[in-house]
This record gives sequence, structure tokens and C-alpha cells, in this order.
Amino acid sequence: MTKTRAECKGMLLRRVHDDFYQVIVQCSPNLSKAPVSVRASMISGSYNFGVGAWCKSTAKARIEAGQWRAACEAQTAFNRAGGQIVRGLVNRREMGDAQRIGEAELCVSVL
Repeated sequence: MTKTRAECKGMLLRRVHDDFYQVIVQCSPNLSKAPVSVRASMISGSYNFGVGAWCKSTAKARIEAGQWRAACEAQTAFNRAGGQIVRGLVNRREMGDAQRIGEAELCVSVL
């Protein structure tokens, strides 16, 4: 069965909301009070390195303390694979590159 672009977008939005946003808000209720840019960045992080890791992270602790900028900075720690810093993960977590905005750049964009 082939899906339309609109159907695929709807499936993605439901999955992001149900499988990522709702789950991280359960472990970090204060996230629902964060600015939208912070919420978007934290959802992106949980999608990329897992909700379990996000729920145990320093970023989550900073969210619970209402320290939005510190949460943005803390999330940049997820930049390793196999114990080694990976340039692509640094780009993704921090200020991005020519192809995409970085999570930290997004996170602080309205702070």
C-alpha cells in the first residue's frame, strides 16, 4: 500500500507526539512549560539518542529546574559514538551545518 505525502506527514507527527513528546513529558513534567524551541530541541534529542537516555540526562534535570539555556547546553554532551567524539554528532547537537540547524541553535533561538 502506498501512502500519500500528507498521510506520511500525519503518521510522523503522531509518532513524534505519542512516542517521544508524551514520553519525555512523563519523565519531565516541567518540559511542557518550556519555550517551544526548547521543547522542539529536546524532542529531537530524544528521537536521536533515545527517550531512556534523555530521561536520565542532565538536560532533563535542567528542564526540571527551569534552567532552559543550561538544558540546551547539557544536551550537546550526546556527541559520541563508540566512545569517540563524532563531528556529525557535534554538528547536530550544537550549531548545525550548511544542511541543517543544530539542536542547540534551535533550542536557544527564542531565549
